[in-house]
Amino acid sequence: MRIISWNCAKGMLHKMDEIRMLAEKLMPDVFFINEAELTSEKVDKINLLGYASEVSDSISLGKARIIAYVNPMTGFKRKPHLEGKHENIIVLETKDIRVIGLYRGFKNTERLVLIPLVICSICLKRAVKPPRNS
Repeated sequence: MRIISWNCAKGMLHKMDEIRMLAEKLMPDVFFINEAELTSEKVDKINLLGYASEVSDSISLGKARIIAYVNPMTGFKRKPHLEGKHENIIVLETKDIRVIGLYRGFKNTERLVLIPLVICSICLKRAVKPPRNS
């Protein structure tokens, strides 16, 4: 499984060629883009062949700071009930794995909320048996 995260800095729209090249070269199962700076008017411009795009709910407040490209063959499903309303977080799950992409800006002037700085976190949902020796 390949999960990557890239902080695009100053928005992703002018870096779509690089995003496509990285996706083609690295073939990630999940590709998080931080500092996406994506508005609802531009969502149609971020399509990536072979991937479903997931946009954080913060877009409802003006812009999404994180998006995720998900290879549909991996079985990852979005879990919005774990994300919180208007937050810069995307939670994806399979049967065994939970992947969380979270963007937190350096300054949080809108409200005083302590959120750990995490870009990508991978959690096993249940114990996985080690492979048998042959």
